[in-house]
Amino acid sequence: MSVKKNRSKATNSVRIIGGKWRGRKIGVCKETSVRPTPDRVKETLFNWLTALLPGASCLDLFAGTGALGFESLSRGAKKAWFIENDPTLYRALEKQKISFNANARLIKADALKVISEVTCRPFDIIFLDPPYEMDLSAVLLQLQFWLRDSSLIYVERNAMPDKCPITSLAEVNPSMSIWKKGAAGQVVFGLFKFKE
Repeated sequence: MSVKKNRSKATNSVRIIGGKWRGRKIGVCKETSVRPTPDRVKETLFNWLTALLPGASCLDLFAGTGALGFESLSRGAKKAWFIENDPTLYRALEKQKISFNANARLIKADALKVISEVTCRPFDIIFLDPPYEMDLSAVLLQLQFWLRDSSLIYVERNAMPDKCPITSLAEVNPSMSIWKKGAAGQVVFGLFKFKE
């Protein structure tokens, strides 16, 4: 989930749609402009990931409300990291972590700086849902150091004309390809993996 302009219809919460926390809500801060991942998109994404989540380590980059990371933990991921720079969203993530008693590490920092300066163990799944206008080229190149050969990167973008549509992102890192892709309403999304 990432920061984006408000839609005309305000949302006060998003819900966990599967797993041990199914039906529980995550608050959406009114003081920020976040763009929640639609339930239809989450349902498709997590159907793709069902067999891969148990025991997985996940990174929710540009976390926003943390809906994708918390959904992963709800469905059996072993741990999740959340990186968010906005102070209001970060405080909400702290409250949500406590509410769920989640195995989560929260990092209040600029996501681009973290992935370029920090070295860590690779993640199995990375959720990449930044502001739609962000150029993802540098992000995707830097993330290769945070991945193992079997890792997946989820990318969500605006379905409207875009500088960096899903299909062209595979060209940024020739060692990666689109494994699955979909569209729902104003959103296009896909899972990237290393070529075999």
